[in-house]
Amino acid sequence: MSSDVGSALTPAEERALVVELAGLVVGDVKPAELEVFDDTVEEYFEDTETALRTSGRDESLGFGFEGLLLAPYVLAVAGPVIRYLAGVVSEAAQAEVRPRLVALLRRLFRTVAPPSDDAPVTLSPGQIQHVRDLVVRTAGDIQLDETRTRLLADAVAGQLIATG
Repeated sequence: MSSDVGSALTPAEERALVVELAGLVVGDVKPAELEVFDDTVEEYFEDTETALRTSGRDESLGFGFEGLLLAPYVLAVAGPVIRYLAGVVSEAAQAEVRPRLVALLRRLFRTVAPPSDDAPVTLSPGQIQHVRDLVVRTAGDIQLDETRTRLLADAVAGQLIATG
């Protein structure tokens, strides 16, 4: 990324997008947890460290996230993912705007009509891998074990592939 896009989103916009992505991931991986999702979100943003520490990490668990509140971990990794995606979209928008700007200027000269279609933004396999790497690094920072980290990275990347 050539520019700092952290400021591209207001804190409220970033939080809303983090919550939206987290809700999608939780809904896919642990839909039953959606019943307490809103409360978990509030607790997470009030005291992130406590939310991560008390989400059931010390329980004896089977495979995956059974018995563990998934939402705090998804919320923790979603912030860096949203900031990265904001950069990807910002760069795509800048690239898209340049030709439109020229076309609109030419229209002022009455030489061409303005473009009318918006091309969808899609992520390349490399960008999806970058998202996975961000999730793995962030999950490591919050000391999530390796198995859950891989599951979380797959879930977040899978959501982006499904929607992209």
